[in-house]
Amino acid sequence: MQAVGQWLEARWGEPVVLEVQGTPGSGFSADNLIFTATRGGRISTHVLRVEPSNSPPYPEQAPGLGTGLSVQTRTMAAISDRLAVASLVGVEFDETILGAPFLVMDFVDGLVPKEVPPCTIEGFYTEAAPDFRETMTRSGLEALATLHTVPWRERGLADLAVGTPGAARQFELWDTHLATALRGRDSGLFSETRAWLLANMPPAPADEEVVLLWGDARMGNVIWDKGSGTPLCLTDFEGASVGERELDLGWWLMADRWMHEGSGVQRLAGEPTRAEQIAIYEAAAGRASGDLYWYELFSAYRFAVTVVVVTNNWADTGALPGDHLMWRDNPATELIEIIRAGDSV
Repeated sequence: MQAVGQWLEARWGEPVVLEVQGTPGSGFSADNLIFTATRGGRISTHVLRVEPSNSPPYPEQAPGLGTGLSVQTRTMAAISDRLAVASLVGVEFDETILGAPFLVMDFVDGLVPKEVPPCTIEGFYTEAAPDFRETMTRSGLEALATLHTVPWRERGLADLAVGTPGAARQFELWDTHLATALRGRDSGLFSETRAWLLANMPPAPADEEVVLLWGDARMGNVIWDKGSGTPLCLTDFEGASVGERELDLGWWLMADRWMHEGSGVQRLAGEPTRAEQIAIYEAAAGRASGDLYWYELFSAYRFAVTVVVVTNNWADTGALPGDHLMWRDNPATELIEIIRAGDSV
C-alpha cells in the first residue's frame, strides 16, 4: 500500500497514513481492498480496485476498448446524475505504480447480499422483514429502468455500439469468448444451447430501443441502505454494453433464479414473484418487455462462459488441477438445464 499512499499524497497534497481493513463482497473481475486514510486529523474509508492481469470474464464490446477500469469509470460518470455510484478519488492507468491500472473510490457503507452461500439461504436478507425484501427488489428494478434512460451516445459511450447493437451482437461476442475459453473442449449442453439460441435469435431492436445496459444487473451488485432497503450505490460495470433492455432484464431474472430454483430455495416472504418483478420493471420503464425466455437462457449461457474463463484462470495458477471439470459442471450450467427444462418466463 506504500505506492498507493504516495499516489494519494501527490493527489491530495498532504501526508497520509493508510491501513488495510479487508476485502469487500465477492467477484472475479478485479482485486479489491478496503482501507482507511488518515490525513490532517481526518479519517476516510476507501476502496482500492486493481485491474487483474489474467483473462477477463467479459468480452470486449469493440477491439481495444477493454473491459476494465476505463469502461467502468466512463459508465459510472455517464449515469452518476441519475443513479448513485461511488465517488471516485481517482483512476490511474500508469501500470508502473502497482503493475496494473487501478482506481480509488469512496467506501459506501451498506448491505450487500451474499452470493456464496446465496443470500436466500444465509445473511441479512433471510432475516429481513418481508417488506424490506420487497422494497429491495422493487427499488432495484426501478434503478435498472432508470439506467436504461441514460443518453449514452451523448455521454461518451457511443463506442460501445459496434455493428448492429442487440441480441445478435451480444451473442456473437459471448460465443466467440466461449470458443476461445473452451480451449478445444466442448460439452453437449454448450453445443445444444448455442444452436437453440442461434436458431431463435430475436430481431434487432429499433434504434430508439437501444439502451445503455448494466451488463451485470443483480442484487449482489447493489449496496443497499440498511434502514430503507433502497440502493445506496450501483457497482460493477465491466459488462456495460448497449442493446435492448431485455438483455439486462433477462440477466436480473437469471440471477433471481440462481438465488431460488438454482439453490433449492423457496421464495421468501415479501419477495415478488418473477411475473411481479417483470411488471415492476415495466411500470418503471413505461413500456412492456418482450418474451424473455431467450434472454434468460442467453444470460445463463453468458454466466457459464464467465465460469469457464474464471476456472481457466484458476487452473493456470494451480488453484485447480488441469483436468478439472468445473468448467462444465457448475451452478451456471445447472441453471441452463433448469431454464431449458422449464416454461418461458
